[in-house]
Amino acid sequence: EKHLMRERSAVVDLFQGQLKCTLTCASCSSTRVKFEPFLCLTLPMAADFDAMLSSFEKAETLSGDCAVTCEKCGGRKEHTKTMQLWTMPPVLLVSVKRFDGRSKLKGRVRYPETGLDFERKARGSAAGKSSYDLFGVVRHHGTRSSGHYTALCKSRFGSWWLFDDSRVERHEGSVVDDDAYVLGYCRMVGGEREHARRQSVSLPDLWPGGR
Repeated sequence: EKHLMRERSAVVDLFQGQLKCTLTCASCSSTRVKFEPFLCLTLPMAADFDAMLSSFEKAETLSGDCAVTCEKCGGRKEHTKTMQLWTMPPVLLVSVKRFDGRSKLKGRVRYPETGLDFERKARGSAAGKSSYDLFGVVRHHGTRSSGHYTALCKSRFGSWWLFDDSRVERHEGSVVDDDAYVLGYCRMVGGEREHARRQSVSLPDLWPGGR
């Protein structure tokens, strides 16, 4: 109930998923697990979607100034940190991490237009019905210091449209290109877009952090 009082909104209903973060102490091998919400999933840039996700879930060593206090053996110790997808939202936003320091990473990322499947990628209870279709692409043109945004959006009739400031026109080419920055996916159920259900105190399975 406290969660709903603090976080209840249409934005959370539509866009919020959950990550599982596991910390393992290098000294005593004890593990600590916590769950973190996300509204937009930021993935390291790679050749394709699976490679981006694999890079995101790759174990990270926390040592030196980044060392974590171990609750079991005490003191700041080196830890291994892993992140995993746990539950998925009805509408998934994915940000490609194109900006590194002062430069922009260029290159094409291959991402599916239909059937993006999280059945084996997400570990939580929502994994079994997590197939997504692309409905929008935000593109960044230019450099880190000087750029321009355009968007490609899919209509309910299946056609793609280009939005470039005040210019709107039908898009006939590929929606996979070198400037893709944010990808929008909608979860599909029985061939139709899933409708987000409103959070309810009596239905805790609908809470973003309750699965």
